[in-house]
Amino acid sequence: MTTLTATDTVLGLAAAVCDRATELITDGWTKGAMFRSSGGAPVAFCIHGAIELAMEEIFGARDLRQDVQRDVEQVAVAFICDEAFGTIRGKAVGIPAAAFNDASERRHQEVIDVMDRATRRLWGVTLDAEDSAQPFEFSQWTSLDETQAGQYLYASLAN
Repeated sequence: MTTLTATDTVLGLAAAVCDRATELITDGWTKGAMFRSSGGAPVAFCIHGAIELAMEEIFGARDLRQDVQRDVEQVAVAFICDEAFGTIRGKAVGIPAAAFNDASERRHQEVIDVMDRATRRLWGVTLDAEDSAQPFEFSQWTSLDETQAGQYLYASLAN
């Protein structure tokens, strides 16, 4: 039986977030705003707006005070920025993928392509594909052993 580690969990969730964000952007994309709405419902998203909604859908609520959620979002954004810029841009530089998303020359298909490549790389790393990217380092919670990580990740489900 394969044991799921905290790192595997973060990578898998980041891949799922990127997957859903790519779907949202494919259905509708915008520049210069997190999202554009019609009739009160969001219909088009920038990269970060799509990630935010994907996080809410996957976790039930987006709460970056939770280490797991913060790690998942940072890993997803890191892979997207690596595809967009050829380098990783951390949260310290503001909204990292916004410069790519909002560039005047940017086209919808380019954003979809970057999101798709980042998603495929994340799934590749998660599933140990041969063409996967280099491993990433995460915050301190991943230093827990597998049993502790499982208890941490799923404690709220047991209550």
